[in-house]
Amino acid sequence: MPINFTVPELSVDTNSSKDTIIYVLSNDWPLTVTQINNRISDLYGLNISYQAVHKTLLQLELDNIVLRKGKKFELKKSWIKNLKNFATTLENRYILNERKKNIKYKGKPITLKFDDMNDFFREFLSLLGSNQLIQNNNRAIYAIQTHGWFPLGFRFSDYNLLSKLVKSNKKGVWCVIQKELPFDKVVAQTYKRAGLNVLTGIKDDAFKHGVIAQGDFVFDINFSPATTELVEELYSKTQNLSVYFREFTKQFTEKKDVNIKIKIRKNPSYAKLLQKQVLSHFKEEEQND
Repeated sequence: MPINFTVPELSVDTNSSKDTIIYVLSNDWPLTVTQINNRISDLYGLNISYQAVHKTLLQLELDNIVLRKGKKFELKKSWIKNLKNFATTLENRYILNERKKNIKYKGKPITLKFDDMNDFFREFLSLLGSNQLIQNNNRAIYAIQTHGWFPLGFRFSDYNLLSKLVKSNKKGVWCVIQKELPFDKVVAQTYKRAGLNVLTGIKDDAFKHGVIAQGDFVFDINFSPATTELVEELYSKTQNLSVYFREFTKQFTEKKDVNIKIKIRKNPSYAKLLQKQVLSHFKEEEQND
């Protein structure tokens, strides 16, 4: 979801009146137009007219960057948080991109952290669809998930990631989704169209969080309580994609935190156990039909 905000140059050495005003309000607030104009002139030696400062403040208010309180102005906390989140997400994407290129198992568990649902879905599927850990295509994926994972800003390339996942795992992708909320069913249908084998509404008390086996590797996926709460709320009220994206926009306007961790470890016996457990659910479902 695009966020409308200006990334300021936090320095007085700039010709931008917007940047200068943001810089002033980052050091002292709330201030009147006159106070801002005086600080620009007295403290920083810049010659910007009162009218220009007032006009710029009105534009910053329209851009949801500053908040007017009577005759005074201050930076909006939501804009500050958006700016912080943008910088953090940007940094994490660069780190994840470099880390994804260099993921090599050296005998110790690897932990990946995500604060964005889209990054989690895309980066994780890219990893599972690559040959970075399993050096051959004669493999399968066995998954038990609490919910059907889905990006919050779906693109057609995301569907291609699912298709690539199936093609790169020649023995199939077998997915058991424990919950069966309205949107779990929507996700399951999308998974099936991409070629995954999917069951929903299969309670398995042995697994309290998401876990995936690929070859000898096990991926433990943990959502923080706040992230779990958000997903539960979204999935329970969502019947289709358009509602999903609308609710996502509403929820993330409130800037609820997302915290997801993936722990990667090599454990052949546990991977084999998970494979057996997943296939047993499919076999049981087949017998009940």
